[in-house]
Amino acid sequence: LRSGDHAKAAKVWSTDDLPRTSGPFRPIALRVCDASGRVTDLVRCTQPFSIEIEYQITEPVRNLEVQFKLYSALSQLLFISGELDDPAHRDRYVTRAPGHDVSRCRIPPNLLNRGVFNLGISAWVPNVHRHFWDQHSVTFTVDGTGAIGDWGVDRGGFFRPALQWDIECL
Repeated sequence: LRSGDHAKAAKVWSTDDLPRTSGPFRPIALRVCDASGRVTDLVRCTQPFSIEIEYQITEPVRNLEVQFKLYSALSQLLFISGELDDPAHRDRYVTRAPGHDVSRCRIPPNLLNRGVFNLGISAWVPNVHRHFWDQHSVTFTVDGTGAIGDWGVDRGGFFRPALQWDIECL
């Protein structure tokens, strides 16, 4: 019954799958991985996980933005995160050299509520050219089991951040 589990949690592109517009960006794979680095389509909301984008750059390219886009099961865009969101990366990778790269984004525990989510990826040079875009590449499920503060009650919404609270008894 579980033989196809990882089919949803990873997508691999062949050269034939790529549009001519992908230019110097060649996606290889998109994966959802658990804290141990294993591909999984089921993550616990209380555990960290990562999103991996594996790709090849075939020629030097300036200002390339490689991003993932997280969608709800109903295709609502929840947020976008990219390699160059970190200013240190932006300065270091102004020009991307040819090569085979893997970018990993670590998702902290207690960010996503239980539910089904879709991942897409894009690679583009802002205001110049979109090299690649695949809106629904991967699907994964977040399990709410063991969530602190739930008491078995569905909190609703997409996010469940563990925010800092102070209680002052007067």
